[in-house]
Amino acid sequence: MKQARDRVDRLLQEAEVLQRHGSLAEAERRYRRAIALSATRPEAHFGLGLLLQELDRHEEALSRYAVAAASQPDLAEAHNNMGNSLQALGRHDEALAKYETAIAIRPAYAVAFCNLANALSALARHREAVARYREALALDPDDSSTHSNLLMALNYMAGLAPGAIFDEHKAWGQRHARPRGNYFEPRTINCAPDRRLRIGYISPDFRQHAVAWFIAPLLKAHDRNQVETVCFADVPKGDAITERLRSLAHHWHDIHALGDVQVAELVREQRIDILVDLAGHTGGNRLRIFADRLAPVQATWLGYLNTTGLATMDWRITDGTACPAEADGFHTEALARLADCQWCYQPPATSPEPGRLPATAAGHVTLGAFHNLAKVNDEVVTLWARVLKALPEARLVLAAAGSPRVPDSLAIRFADRGIGRERLELHGQMSFDDYLRLHRRIDLGLDTFPYSGGTSTFHSLWMGVPVITLAGNTMTSRGGASILGGLGLGGLVATSVDGYVRTAARLAADLDALAKLRAELRPCLASSPLTDASRFAREIERSYRSMWRQWCAGRV
Repeated sequence: MKQARDRVDRLLQEAEVLQRHGSLAEAERRYRRAIALSATRPEAHFGLGLLLQELDRHEEALSRYAVAAASQPDLAEAHNNMGNSLQALGRHDEALAKYETAIAIRPAYAVAFCNLANALSALARHREAVARYREALALDPDDSSTHSNLLMALNYMAGLAPGAIFDEHKAWGQRHARPRGNYFEPRTINCAPDRRLRIGYISPDFRQHAVAWFIAPLLKAHDRNQVETVCFADVPKGDAITERLRSLAHHWHDIHALGDVQVAELVREQRIDILVDLAGHTGGNRLRIFADRLAPVQATWLGYLNTTGLATMDWRITDGTACPAEADGFHTEALARLADCQWCYQPPATSPEPGRLPATAAGHVTLGAFHNLAKVNDEVVTLWARVLKALPEARLVLAAAGSPRVPDSLAIRFADRGIGRERLELHGQMSFDDYLRLHRRIDLGLDTFPYSGGTSTFHSLWMGVPVITLAGNTMTSRGGASILGGLGLGGLVATSVDGYVRTAARLAADLDALAKLRAELRPCLASSPLTDASRFAREIERSYRSMWRQWCAGRV
């Protein structure tokens, strides 16, 4: 008996070592042999569940965690991890119950509180999510990732004043961005104001991700006589996009396996002049290393439409529409406003033609909203329901960006506002080609608030679908206005919910004008500054040069 138990123990130890070193197939074999020898060992099923989760085999992982939990009912980690796999499968409602069970077993389980908040946020239940994030932070105040998640949830909540959101960001910086002393040595910096600059870009999103649509054209169009690019990629699993971005950069460093201190040392060794964060408070960020002042100039751009809250982040790159003058008071950074737009879009290499206006054949207007479901808060659902009531023949097609399925609760939320299921068409995540083709059925796009669309708006416009946006007083609410303003489409930008409904009704009432707009949108976008990578690269390089000269002037 003891001999068999010892053999299972050895198999599990070997499996864990193999898994840590990336030998996942061999690790899986060890776990399965251990289970064959002792089918009731919860740690064997739990370990195999972890490995299957790492391989994105979440249905299989669920079954293993369930066996582990049945064998050891007080194993809170098994319930927590079942929640994680359910989340990955888009089954957010079911995930909630698993996290709550984990917390019932272990009331001080900070990770489970955070994961519960993540599930609530994915369902756009942000006020509840914020409360749970705060409970997680009360248990583990130094968890910067949980605190970043809380900040993201605040950006999704309608009705918050920008000052309140700003205060929370500053609190993050004060709590988590304390310098460790790994500073660059200013005396060794060549302060020639016009020399070639080494620009470092750091991101977890150098992969199939919205960020790639905007960083790729910039890397390709950079003037190599003016800048030398160094990318620091925190990417656990690279893909074809990763390899393409790698080919566009002068230098590339994979940092996923490195801790913050190691990343800081690497950045210092690379003698970066301007270090640019592309993630902000989104998942996988490395904001804390910016506290160490690793480059003479530090800036944030692209991935997060708000301040970082760091006193050592010098600049945030944006534009005058996204961040008008009053936004200055809600940033720890100075704002570097680009002339045209804060983004430059790279259209798909191949895409279907927009086609004729669908309403012509359908006999009614079809509305479309293709967003991360976390943006579809109750206020958004209420507004979209008002639009549907103003257009009683219209239908709404909803596609969930980044989620395998749309939760049933979304249709219930519409039903609570008087919109029946027959007026909705719900789609989970689909292939990119299918996603583009779906636009051929859409006459008019609806944006979210207070976190407006970015990449989804560009895709819609490219496919000939005009998008109505609601510009508010927070930074995240003005991305759509920035894009549409850059195309001269200010008439699609509403400043009130009533104006949003009126704009939808006006456009739907004139199908000839809507058809004309559909035909013009792609060529308009293709010839605009918003897709002119060379123009954008020169503009952002001028901004980098100005930052650099200001730093050099301060050294004299």
